[in-house]
Amino acid sequence: MIRNRYSLNILLGTLAIWGISLTAIAHKTIAAPPPNIRVVGNKFQDSQGSTVVLRGVSLTDAEHISKNFGYKFIIDLLTDPSKNWYAKIVRVPVHPHTWLENEAFSQTKADRHFNQYLKPLIDYASSKGLYVIIDWHYVQDPRNKQSQTLAFWKYIAPKFSSYGNVLYEIYNENSSNASSGMTWSTWKNLAQPWINTIRSAGAPNIILICGPQYCQHMREAADAPFYDPMFPNSPNLAYVAHIYPSFYSRQNGSQRQKYEYEIGYLAQRYPVVVTEWGWDEDMSGTEVYGNQNTYGNELKKFIDDYGLSWTSWVASNNPWYPQLFYGDWTPRQGPRYHGSFTRDWLSERNSSPPSTKPSTVNFPIRIAAGSNTEFIASNGSKWNQDQGFLNGSTVNRGNIPIANTSNARLYQTERYGLTGYAFTIPNGNYLVKLHFAETYNGISAKGQRVFDVAIEEENLNNIDIYSEAKGRNIALVKSVNITVKDGQLNIKFIPRAQLPLINALEIIPVTK
Repeated sequence: MIRNRYSLNILLGTLAIWGISLTAIAHKTIAAPPPNIRVVGNKFQDSQGSTVVLRGVSLTDAEHISKNFGYKFIIDLLTDPSKNWYAKIVRVPVHPHTWLENEAFSQTKADRHFNQYLKPLIDYASSKGLYVIIDWHYVQDPRNKQSQTLAFWKYIAPKFSSYGNVLYEIYNENSSNASSGMTWSTWKNLAQPWINTIRSAGAPNIILICGPQYCQHMREAADAPFYDPMFPNSPNLAYVAHIYPSFYSRQNGSQRQKYEYEIGYLAQRYPVVVTEWGWDEDMSGTEVYGNQNTYGNELKKFIDDYGLSWTSWVASNNPWYPQLFYGDWTPRQGPRYHGSFTRDWLSERNSSPPSTKPSTVNFPIRIAAGSNTEFIASNGSKWNQDQGFLNGSTVNRGNIPIANTSNARLYQTERYGLTGYAFTIPNGNYLVKLHFAETYNGISAKGQRVFDVAIEEENLNNIDIYSEAKGRNIALVKSVNITVKDGQLNIKFIPRAQLPLINALEIIPVTK
């Protein structure tokens, strides 16, 4: 898959330099950078606790841009509301041949590329309020590229360590898979030193990590994540997926089922950025062959359902493919091409404020999951309609009887398939109560629905509602004491069998 095609995505994250002394980081003035962000749970958040979703476009290589049409031209175009372009992030691939001499690091070539092409582009993008991803754009077996990759990040990491809007994508595409010995464990052993090198340079930037088989085999990252030596207790790491029409064959099933298996499972635990996607119905026989109806619409639904960040490949009018533009720099029209599709998606999502504030409520917080109305329980307690949730679907079972409770109404609605809840609350100690009842008639035995819940630093593992409550339509309450230290209460749901669910939750301050 060596191609002039799809390698740019622009994710970047803006680094919340939380946990790092500012004196340890060289100061750099940037004209108008966007807010700093960092990884919190499976999202990017700014310092106010707002969730930030990054959507934009992958560029071509910085040197190619400067020699052909200029970085100011393409960045101005992608941020021009009069043309309906609303990119918030750009991905900048760095092709190794522009930095290396005979496959070895060249200080001369590195300095030339950095000073003439890469730094001017990133400074200009920053001045336009964009996040930027720097992507080391190999499309090869990384076992043969270890020294070159270490040398690149040793050079680059300190250069942008004070840029809170720049993310580091450590390796574009690992072209190998388990059949050639590239297991997830092998990949971790290869790539962990690159992360260590970045952190050793004092760079706290968000690091983006791909996986084997051209960023397709990502499921294993959920259970065996990389290590962040700078932030060991709150890793500032995110993961990368590339999604093209012919990709994702490890799991049988529909397009959505394949995405859920590789990406959805991971996205429930850690942030995922789709740094490359796109299609071209003229490219029969390639990985990008497809159209909006057979590929694009389902891709968009999946990404939006999970709130993933993304960059579309690629901001070119020739010869990189699948290119977004015609020769006159107007977007190629759907459904055969993804140019106008990308533009319209950015306009739909980015023309309004990009961040959403997690919901907050007066104490005690009582939420009826899946309910679109508030109500007063028989004991006089007030339950608010569902809010603060991250993804998922809802169901109302109607007036069904629920045993082991005097408040059946609470268990007649539910939210299922969710990734969590988030609330901005003061630091302190809290009692969290989670209310469950298995009301789905498809569950009739132990082990058919099992999931974990992580609440701050506390974990409730292997929750099996049917087994623990001893049947269907029986209330089950789980309580845990937690401490909030960063002004944000995060509740994460991790599936093991079937989809997680919840009927209600309570958050009650505890005075010690």
